[in-house]
Amino acid sequence: MYSDAVSAVSGLIAAGENVVTVPQCLIEFWVVATRPTTSNGLEFSIAEADAEVERIGSLLTILPERPDIFDEWRLLVAKYSVRGRNAHDARIAAAMVAHGVENIVTFNHSDFRRYTEFNTLTPSDVISEFTSRPD
Repeated sequence: MYSDAVSAVSGLIAAGENVVTVPQCLIEFWVVATRPTTSNGLEFSIAEADAEVERIGSLLTILPERPDIFDEWRLLVAKYSVRGRNAHDARIAAAMVAHGVENIVTFNHSDFRRYTEFNTLTPSDVISEFTSRPD
């Protein structure tokens, strides 16, 4: 999955797209990165995780937290009857709506396809788009 993610993001950046993320995604990355491998984590040291967050921040635009994200989140979780841990993804969706982001690239296509406010793409979709373009 790592290779597809890197290829998709690299392709978007090379095409001049403004590739963004939100703090929520970096926080969730930190959780996985610092979790033990026995708990499905990467078992990075704090220094390794911090360096990777710094690297991601140097490659992508990190959209700021905004007060209206919570209001958007409440609207989305009610509109789409979001339950349980999917509320975390709904917060990402709310940040996208608040910032006017039109597309998300994610391996969790099924978690985001309910939202009609933006397009949901997989890294494979993005890679296919770039490989099918004429030179």
